[in-house]
Amino acid sequence: MIKLWNQSTAVLMGCFLAVSTGFAADRFVPGTIAVAGPRVFTVKGVIRTVKSGENTVVIRHEEIPNYMAAMTMPFKVRDARDLAGLKEGDAVSFRLNVTEDEGWIDQIRKSDPVAFAKPYESRGGPPLRPVEMMRVGVGLPDAALTNQLGHAVRFGDFRGKALAVTFFFTRCPMPQYCPQLSKNFREASAQLKATADGPTNWHFLSITFEPSYDTPEVMKEYGGRYQADSNHWSFLTGSPETISLLARQFGITVTPEGGTLNHNFRTVIVNPDGRIRAIWPVVGNMSTNLFVEITKAARGEAVIPAPVSRP
Repeated sequence: MIKLWNQSTAVLMGCFLAVSTGFAADRFVPGTIAVAGPRVFTVKGVIRTVKSGENTVVIRHEEIPNYMAAMTMPFKVRDARDLAGLKEGDAVSFRLNVTEDEGWIDQIRKSDPVAFAKPYESRGGPPLRPVEMMRVGVGLPDAALTNQLGHAVRFGDFRGKALAVTFFFTRCPMPQYCPQLSKNFREASAQLKATADGPTNWHFLSITFEPSYDTPEVMKEYGGRYQADSNHWSFLTGSPETISLLARQFGITVTPEGGTLNHNFRTVIVNPDGRIRAIWPVVGNMSTNLFVEITKAARGEAVIPAPVSRP
């Protein structure tokens, strides 16, 4: 799971974070080293959790200019020895390395205390009414949404098409998280279009976590980065209340925590009759799996329902 910090985390059970993307690889940016290979940033933060067995450390870090807002999120290390001697509450400096496909940290050193611009305080909120989480074999719920072209849409508008549905937000900075989900859709879309006898009754839906920022215009620009064809790929937003409800129905765990937002991942495959075919509670390179499963779904091939993985 990822913990994300955002100064405007007041809607969507606090809403979603503020981060900055759009970095030009051939342009020097303060805080980076302009060399061939990964982009490199020097960062300071405070350790929240050390997961040595997973080569992961969760850090609440300061703003990374021209790349990422202050937030709390997990970072991978390539060498478990980098985590030796570190514990919750340690102030650290570290180097963040980012390529097109992955991000990791190294050179982790204990440092002077870090002063954050916003107090790290827990925020309360009204209790959320229970919802039934969707499972394989049930139909998609109805919801009023808006796509990247500014058109009102509902899930029912896609009846007769095999669907892949996931949640994202355009300002997600780390390549192996939301950008990977969009890459999966881009690559699977290209495979489907390149298949001579492939189906045409399919559509991908990327639903934003951050409706306060991800307007149709923002999502249209974002879609352009992934060569998204609006005939087969829609980026959807809605009211904070609608997005919050959908996220919980899809099994997305969203927990406001001291100015942070903790969430997980879901990619859902839907049959042309509107019933859920498969739920993948993971992130990673799934483009080939998407191509295969969407092809089967579009052609009406049966699938044996599998138990839904609960968060």
